[in-house]
Amino acid sequence: MAYKGINTIIVEMRQELIELTNKYLNLGVPASVVQMLQEGLVRDLFAVANEQMLQEKEQYENALEQEAKEEKQNGKTKEKQ
Repeated sequence: MAYKGINTIIVEMRQELIELTNKYLNLGVPASVVQMLQEGLVRDLFAVANEQMLQEKEQYENALEQEAKEEKQNGKTKEKQ
């Protein structure tokens, strides 16, 4: 299966968002309403992004703790030999 790079995906997503916005502006939805909707979406995305960052930070810290435990155990094992 062909792989589409993240940069290509981002460019396509941006283009689709522009096209969707233009579609509703052309249908007569006031720009102020489109702006209000997009601002609400940005707030929602901000909350989701923050949650993802917190989860990633927690996973990273847990991985560091696990590595430290393993190093400590390996050090004790080597000392016994």
